Amino acid sequence: TLALRYASNNPAGGGPFHLELDGQVITAPISVTSTSGWNTWATKTVTGIPLTQGERVLRVIFANGEFNLGKMTFTRTGDLNFSYP
Repeated sequence: TLALRYASNNPAGGGPFHLELDGQVITAPISVTSTSGWNTWATKTVTGIPLTQGERVLRVIFANGEFNLGKMTFTRTGDLNFSYP
């Protein structure tokens, strides 16, 4: 699970962006709503992100901006119900 701290003064919100792990897209496009201020912070929760054990390269790929990214906190919520080859 990802807890994303963000702020956006754009009435339409911001994003989208997605996450890539070792060059593979692992999330659908993620957008955020307006917080009515560039320093008014909110948290968006995204579930079902398949992060695997070991040293990996995680990238945040922005299609559009219009939001401040404060912090990203990942929490392990359980085992994956599939295995990678």
